[in-house]
Amino acid sequence: NNIEADKYEDVQQHFFQQHLDHFASSSDANRGQDIFEQRFFYTDRYVQEAESSPVYSFLCVGGEGPSMDKSVLVDSAHCSGDMVELAKKLYNEENASVHMFALEHRYYGESYPHLPNEIHGSAVANRNLQYLSSRQAIRDISLFVSSISVENHDLLRDSFHFLPLLRNQHAAKGINENSEESVKWVTFGGSYPGMVAAWSRLLHPSLIHASVSNSAPVQAQLDFEGYNDVVASDLSYEAIGGSKECRSIVEDGHA
Repeated sequence: NNIEADKYEDVQQHFFQQHLDHFASSSDANRGQDIFEQRFFYTDRYVQEAESSPVYSFLCVGGEGPSMDKSVLVDSAHCSGDMVELAKKLYNEENASVHMFALEHRYYGESYPHLPNEIHGSAVANRNLQYLSSRQAIRDISLFVSSISVENHDLLRDSFHFLPLLRNQHAAKGINENSEESVKWVTFGGSYPGMVAAWSRLLHPSLIHASVSNSAPVQAQLDFEGYNDVVASDLSYEAIGGSKECRSIVEDGHA
């Protein structure tokens, strides 16, 4: 309906040419040149009309749950809680500009690689599932961040401005990544996307200024009993509708 559409009026949908295999060897020319269209969303809702400092770019990391749509930067289950609320707070209280992005995970939604059948076959053939990995997803983020320019707000509003395969404009100008003039990128995610968000900061600190990683099991653990303990606590927590009876029913069902 029109009311629902108006909520997302400021959210733009775009596509970014992403490498299929960031780890292709120089001897494998076909894999190194393959690309796919990766979808992302953008809004300048919390970008100041006048020049302001500091300037942030918040990036919601996809990878779990339903495929993304324009609601991802308004009221979705992905990142719209802490990310959008923090952007609003910085905009209203610190006179900051916050560009908000959401990058759909490869193989999700409309970011599904359509590979040349004569070379690769199906994207979900066993030999091609190597492209669906957290290692590839982290590199997706680093290439996306290093290829997007957010310095020219007018260009962003009129038509999205790309610098394909280049560093941010502030880096090209020789501005220090940690200076007040630089655009600070912050990744957000929960659960698996939280892992990818945190690892992106860990592995690419020159690109990612900070990461907000919620409920992210970044340390893999066999028989992760701690997770079950948290679930059991929630099932019996009356303030959110749980009860001891509810917990007992679930425990008995898994006995």
